[in-house]
Amino acid sequence: MNKASLMMVPVVLVGALVQSNVAMAQGTIVGKVGTLGAGIEYVHPFSSKLALGLGLNGLSYDEAIEESDIDYDATLDMQTFALIGDFHPFANGFRLSAGIMHNGNEFSLEGTPTGSETVNINGKDYEASDIGSLESLIGFKSTAPYLGIGWGKTPNSGKGWGFDADLGVLFQGTPIVSLTANCSQALKDAGGCDELQDNVAEEEKDLAVDSEEFEIFPVISIGASYTF
Repeated sequence: MNKASLMMVPVVLVGALVQSNVAMAQGTIVGKVGTLGAGIEYVHPFSSKLALGLGLNGLSYDEAIEESDIDYDATLDMQTFALIGDFHPFANGFRLSAGIMHNGNEFSLEGTPTGSETVNINGKDYEASDIGSLESLIGFKSTAPYLGIGWGKTPNSGKGWGFDADLGVLFQGTPIVSLTANCSQALKDAGGCDELQDNVAEEEKDLAVDSEEFEIFPVISIGASYTF
């Protein structure tokens, strides 16, 4: 399925929701945790099989990682705003979901060598004193399609609590990667800055290749819901 087809799925589903002539029922609030972080969602049913949800997810955490012999302090900031249509084909808790997310997920990395450490950049060793810092940012396209399956309260099932779960994929696209290095005055005086920047550019390409695994991001969540 190509990207154009993926983009049409949520459009068609939302169109079906809007055209539904069934009287609107009470809404459901869902609290969840998962691979997109902690989230809250409002789901409005349009029939016994169709519903539309608006949701927010977010999380931020730090981690130390190593890439090509470079140690980084990495920060992952996750922020998504979702418009998701749900179709319950059997008029029970099982659902097929499709939609669009505004994707603010990004990784930022900073490597700051200290003391007598050396940093290997594209096969060349640099003294810690030659480089003030290495900084990288890995981002994604701001709009990403979502497809998944899940389990939750049946639309129009009435007031009360329920269990909620999702399993799907977020199509984030090719990562947007940048890597920069600050050249020390000593390296400038030695005429080595141009070579450093060339090596950083090659290292950036390697980082971009390694980041391709995030093009399709798994979405897994569980939570609780209440229909009011």
